[in-house]
Amino acid sequence: MEAMVRIAFLLVLASSALAATGDAIDPVMGKPVSELTEEDKAIRRQRIMEFQGGMIEVEPQGPRFCILDCRKNDDDIPEKVASDFLGKFKIGVMAVREKPEAGDILALIEVTDGFEEAPVLAIYPEERRATVNSGSILRQGAAEYARRLERELWRAICFVGGAGYSPSSNSLVQPIFTLEELDAINSKGVNMVTISQLAPLFAKCGVRKGSKISYRNAVRQGWAPAPTNDIQRAVWEDEQRRKAAQGREDPPAPGDK
Repeated sequence: MEAMVRIAFLLVLASSALAATGDAIDPVMGKPVSELTEEDKAIRRQRIMEFQGGMIEVEPQGPRFCILDCRKNDDDIPEKVASDFLGKFKIGVMAVREKPEAGDILALIEVTDGFEEAPVLAIYPEERRATVNSGSILRQGAAEYARRLERELWRAICFVGGAGYSPSSNSLVQPIFTLEELDAINSKGVNMVTISQLAPLFAKCGVRKGSKISYRNAVRQGWAPAPTNDIQRAVWEDEQRRKAAQGREDPPAPGDK
């Protein structure tokens, strides 16, 4: 047994050494990585795509952060923030003008024209609610209004979701006391450390982030949509043959009669 462990260890070391020198064997093409031509790489990508069936988007599941826009303005700043959260972190955020059903809301961020004496950003964690006073932002500088509102919406979502101040100086989630200090932060958003702090709220409220998954894995998990092309059809049929060989029976592809 000890001899087998020693051999396995030596094999791992050898593989690491080969990878470090660029002489590892590519498992798809069957030749050293250092010898792959651009044509080989293109063929490799095609073979992987054909095996996987391409990638499909999985939408976020469960309630979502809701930006309720109560302003008189008709710009698309809340929509942009919602799109950025989905695109960068696969987190569901909706930007609306009318409040949806309570069950659809993970936390509510109200954007108002506000009152002069009201703070720019207020967080009510027990109620999972925040307010962003766009009127105060506008009064402190029309030229910087759009950028500042966008940044305060990022901060509102993170704070109401349970994030604390970030140790990273280039994150928007910083202790600031003026909008000029907010301007000085060299960042367009937040990092994954901050996003990870939202996990307890997600777990408590049944939220699942979106993701990308290969069509083959979706078939294996039993929820794949109907094949849309010959490659996906081939993947579907290949998986059914594999499951049949294991003594399992699955229904036909979605859309089949």
